[in-house]
Amino acid sequence: MRGLKGNRSVSRTLSWTTGPGVSRHAKLRLPVNNLVKRAMGLVKDRITIDPNICNGKPTIRGLRITVETVLGYLSAGDSAEEILEQYPQLEPEDIKASLEFAAGLAAHNFNVSKPY
Repeated sequence: MRGLKGNRSVSRTLSWTTGPGVSRHAKLRLPVNNLVKRAMGLVKDRITIDPNICNGKPTIRGLRITVETVLGYLSAGDSAEEILEQYPQLEPEDIKASLEFAAGLAAHNFNVSKPY
């Protein structure tokens, strides 16, 4: 986990609708170190985080292919084989590691502050 020092956290704003024309927003603060360490425990050798590569986004083995890119293709309906054809430097284990990384993040308990 190169590049993550101190007790940093990220803040994200979540938005959702509760009915026709009714939107809600909430700020979500995530402790980066604990959250990423937990997710990284699953995929130590495949996912790297370096502030000098892709602005610190999780990448596949430092290749400048982000986990977000792989997950985006999968969520759009592309198969692992199609992704591997488009990115020949990837290996099947990289796609599995991306899914495991996302699952590790989703398994985290989130504290949402008061909606504004």
